[in-house]
Amino acid sequence: MLRKFLPLAGILLLTAAALYIVWPSQPDDFLPSAVPWPEGQGVSIGNFERKDMRLDKSGMIETRVGQFAQRVLDHPAKLLSTLIINGESAECYDGEYFF
Repeated sequence: MLRKFLPLAGILLLTAAALYIVWPSQPDDFLPSAVPWPEGQGVSIGNFERKDMRLDKSGMIETRVGQFAQRVLDHPAKLLSTLIINGESAECYDGEYFF
């Protein structure tokens, strides 16, 4: 029984450690302000000191997410155009032609 919960405990421990390490020093700038979030001052690990969580200040992540969203919208059209082009010449998964 303990062997079933050991991986879950490890995952929870790693999640808590990750949140502790990357927690922003000003959470109200990044998270909903309806919840009173704790404020952090950074974590010191050896000679490395993380003073603040680095976020997408150049807008590159927002651009990539927008590109992915556009690809999601374009995907059905791509599938349909491939079906129309190959509908008479290629077999479907059941061995029959679509048209």
